[in-house]
Amino acid sequence: MSEENGLPMKERPRYHNLKRMANDHWKEHRPKMYRELKKSGQLEEALSEAARFTVEAADLIFEQLKKQHPYPKTENNLEIAAHYNWLRNTAWELVREQYILLPSERDKRNLW
Repeated sequence: MSEENGLPMKERPRYHNLKRMANDHWKEHRPKMYRELKKSGQLEEALSEAARFTVEAADLIFEQLKKQHPYPKTENNLEIAAHYNWLRNTAWELVREQYILLPSERDKRNLW
């Protein structure tokens, strides 16, 4: 059973986009780690885990942010949408470097 089978249909594009983003980023900025994962046959699993952890962490932070910063009490759909986007973007910014956009091997020594 593939990793995506456990995901709701609406989450699958997000998951695949994160896997692709991690793959591209790691290949360019973490080439040693990328080669080792690929050579050992663990690259796909690592990409899947990074995407899954990112989705889970971003969703958890999103829910926490919603409690701390409730939606505005307005009937203006643009304000509500803007607030929703702010919450989603803030959650993404808080987790993106934990699993997907890892520091460059040039920036940090002895990472892998």
